[in-house]
Amino acid sequence: LTDVTGVQTCALPIFARARDLAGVSPHDLFPVLRMLPAAFVVNAPVSLLTGFLFTAACAAARGTPGAVARVYAGEAIGGAAGGATVTVLLAAGVTDERAFLVGAACLALSAAPAAGGLRRAAAPLALAVGIAGALFAGADGRWTRAADLRAWSRLLPAESLTGRFATPQAVYRLGERAGARIVQSRESIVETLPAGAHDAEVAALHLAAAPHASRVLVTGPGSLGVAQAFLRVPSVREVVWLPPDPAYPAALLERLPRGLRPDPARFRAPGREIRAFLSGKGPAFDLIVLHVPDPVSLSLNRTVSQDFLRLAASRLAEGGVAGVRISGGENYLGPELARLGASMLETAESVFRHVMLKPGDESWLLMTDRLSDFSSPD
Repeated sequence: LTDVTGVQTCALPIFARARDLAGVSPHDLFPVLRMLPAAFVVNAPVSLLTGFLFTAACAAARGTPGAVARVYAGEAIGGAAGGATVTVLLAAGVTDERAFLVGAACLALSAAPAAGGLRRAAAPLALAVGIAGALFAGADGRWTRAADLRAWSRLLPAESLTGRFATPQAVYRLGERAGARIVQSRESIVETLPAGAHDAEVAALHLAAAPHASRVLVTGPGSLGVAQAFLRVPSVREVVWLPPDPAYPAALLERLPRGLRPDPARFRAPGREIRAFLSGKGPAFDLIVLHVPDPVSLSLNRTVSQDFLRLAASRLAEGGVAGVRISGGENYLGPELARLGASMLETAESVFRHVMLKPGDESWLLMTDRLSDFSSPD
């Protein structure tokens, strides 16, 4: 009765629709005055239901020694058990919608023994049986498809959606539009394949700094196109691709058409966390490309910190070059971007002897310990 994790799981679809309820587009900031009522609407059903269950549990346990303490203990144990169960389900690839239905069924079953008699237990048992029937009929699959279409159509036409896959970190949706294969996740485009002009520019910039590079490591979200751009250069013998999600490469590559899969003789996707990979033993790289977002969170800061740059420098070959992306501006640089860029520059200069800036809307810091390795600006 006190396992509230099932209730919290049931609230996941409501949380996902918070922006829709408040009328805020995915690409806009969430205004505080709209966020407060939306937060109330989203949290109210969960709070009311958990409050009702806790009160009912206290009423059922009255008359026993330490009744309230037992309810608190049961709530903690049930919450931990439910949280662990839902985590295992999601890690195993179970969809959010199926986890919702399983959590709701478990919640109904847990309420039946405390109902106080067979007649009162009939309602939660009937609810559990109904949910089980919905699962058997495939309601979770239809719900998942509807949720995918809703998320996809915020950015692209619904008819271009072709599939999906999930990892322990995220759900990814696949589609095809105007001859390009597109991967979408977390309300943004993750990949667009084949490699485009921007990917070629990134590869060309780094090869200009290290024209004799033969082994390249590329990391960061949306960086497969950059890795493919390096593979177009005959002198590049191997490209290692390490996106932030270790399970993402294998799942994506097996779903790409053969013509978009990189040459396995020159391409590797180890499927490991970047820090763990760099800490291990292996051949050095001539180029390390950090195609990463701005470090505006602790998780994003992991791949641009001083410790990480030192780790990357330890895997560079003699005269190797590392590049890191930072946001810039063609004509104007606001205070926030200026501080981010200054912080990144200070960090880079604390690790490498020489740092060169390529300015623009997307700026790059190219770092090396030997200035002679940079090609002439001409």
